[in-house]
Amino acid sequence: MFRLPLVLGLGILGLAIMAGTGASQDKDKDKKDPVKVKGQLPQGWKELGLSKEQVLQVYSVQTKYKAKIKALEDQIKEMRTEEKQEMVKVLTEDQKTALRKLVTGEDTPKDKGKDRKEKPKDSDKDKDK
Repeated sequence: MFRLPLVLGLGILGLAIMAGTGASQDKDKDKKDPVKVKGQLPQGWKELGLSKEQVLQVYSVQTKYKAKIKALEDQIKEMRTEEKQEMVKVLTEDQKTALRKLVTGEDTPKDKGKDRKEKPKDSDKDKDK
């Protein structure tokens, strides 16, 4: 009964020690290898004679705005989805069915049964009685 807390405590202590040594290794790694910023200069900017520092600054700006632009694009995508959902709410059921046919190019599951000659569902129920 007392072994379980002891084992858990030792396990947590071991993880804490490993995490602490890993963090110090990451700091040493940052000192040795500077973070490489990737990007692409706009067309014609190579001819401007930018220094390496300027190029890295341009890449840093691109990285900063890339994340902001991505967030806005995701927001626009979400708003377009909401817009379509609200537009569909305006339609009647028949119009929704017609829209599904237009979008998918196929008949809806309800319409497929009408095209084929199938047994009525009621006849299956009568057999069970």
